[in-house]
Amino acid sequence: MSSNLAVIGERDSVLSFKALGIPVFGVDSLDQAKETMRKLIEEEYALIFITETLASGMSDLLQEVTTKPVPAIIPIPTSKGSSGFALNRLRETIKKAVGADVFKEER
Repeated sequence: MSSNLAVIGERDSVLSFKALGIPVFGVDSLDQAKETMRKLIEEEYALIFITETLASGMSDLLQEVTTKPVPAIIPIPTSKGSSGFALNRLRETIKKAVGADVFKEER
C-alpha cells in the first residue's frame, strides 16, 4: 500500500486533490470507477473519497464494504455540486446505528 487515502472521481472534480499530495484516480466511466475501487480495497487503503455520482452507481460494492472495518468510503460532491447522495447515505447509516432519524427535518 502506497498511501492511507485516495480519491476516485471525474477528472475535473478530483484533480485539485493532487495538489494536496493525495493519490487521485480520475476515471471516465462507472465501470472504470468500480475497477479502481476494487483495486484500492485490495491494496488496503484506509480511506477512499469518491464523487457522489460514481458512488450512487455502485451501491452493491459499497454495501459489501460497509461490513468491513476498512476502507471507509466517503462520497464527496462533484465540481457541479452535491446530489444529496452523501447526506442520504450518512442519514441511513446513523439511523441504522442509533435507531432514529437524527436528521429529521422540522417543518
